[in-house]
Amino acid sequence: MRDVSDVPTDVVIKNLSRSGCLFQYDGVLPPGCRISLGIAGIGIREARIIRVVGTEHGCEFFAPLNETDVSTALAGSSVVQGFFEWNAPLEGEPQMPDFAPLGFSQPEARREIRLSLRLKVAIIVGATILLWGVIGGIVAALVALTR
Repeated sequence: MRDVSDVPTDVVIKNLSRSGCLFQYDGVLPPGCRISLGIAGIGIREARIIRVVGTEHGCEFFAPLNETDVSTALAGSSVVQGFFEWNAPLEGEPQMPDFAPLGFSQPEARREIRLSLRLKVAIIVGATILLWGVIGGIVAALVALTR
């Protein structure tokens, strides 16, 4: 998901329909905010936030999905269907236990590392300089061996 700042953020889509979706997001997106969602199997769709309850955000697509898009998205390999700690079952639905990746508790599974743009650029520049230094050292060693 990307908001007006155009910074990519992972979200968990809890419900998907032709007209919109409900997703879990820990940040703040006010109603009316324009977003774009990258949905597995169908690509990027533009939407606007229409409702916010806690960390759950409801959005409406500017162009509704067709049934094939919905089926493709739900059949995508990156779609995880299950109950999460924030996804309480509706009345009458069976209660299923929470799950997380093997070896992680639920809070650890959702933790992610965010680096600033300045740090990302510094890492890329530093790695590039290091790589050229290694290449220069190899070339210098080969020249020295051939003399």
